[in-house]
Amino acid sequence: MYGFQSTELTGFWVGKFEVSGSTSAITVKPNVTSLRSQTVSSFFTAIQNVKTTYGINNADSHMMKNMEWGAVAYLKQSKYGLGTTDIAVNTNSSYYTGGGTSDAYKTNVAQSTTGNIYGVYDMSGGAIEMVMGNYNDTIINAGFSSMPAAKYYDKYTIKTGKTGDATTETSGWYGDSAYFPFPRVPWFTRGGDYNLGTNAGVFYFSYSFGGYTDGASARAVVSAP
Repeated sequence: MYGFQSTELTGFWVGKFEVSGSTSAITVKPNVTSLRSQTVSSFFTAIQNVKTTYGINNADSHMMKNMEWGAVAYLKQSKYGLGTTDIAVNTNSSYYTGGGTSDAYKTNVAQSTTGNIYGVYDMSGGAIEMVMGNYNDTIINAGFSSMPAAKYYDKYTIKTGKTGDATTETSGWYGDSAYFPFPRVPWFTRGGDYNLGTNAGVFYFSYSFGGYTDGASARAVVSAP
């Protein structure tokens, strides 16, 4: 079980694919082009609205936090996932979730965290993903007038990872790139882009201004008390 702020949760549910659709109607579907090139605040608001759009009660929808990405990365590395087998990169240059069209995810199981259709896809390649991890409450181009509630993001005040975020002891595993955010580029990105080859991966992390020009996507999470 994982904590959301100071509350212990019975679990959280991670979007199986990168978000798709539009900012007014977020979807999580296989074999469609992911939604990209939005500011962090645009993704954040759109994913929060999923709860209302789809009538989700007694649960919270939010943009994936850096620590939540880390939790999924470690599950991939465990006996419940691929273990020490590296996850395959989604190399689709059109940013199709699950690696292609026409139910491609069913054959692209090496791109899943579990090596079968029941895992989480697009965590290596596809579109690079913005997550809610930030260096010292620095907004830059993210579009927020002020930072959201503390429970919705992981704050870093030094250039060092937190236990469980899969940035420190796993840094550089499988050749995944590792670049920590800093004041001028303060937002975390994860997973890497389709064209990064072996530098993309579930342990990839880098930095972003948080603006729409980054061409990044995002991932939805639902947590329930």
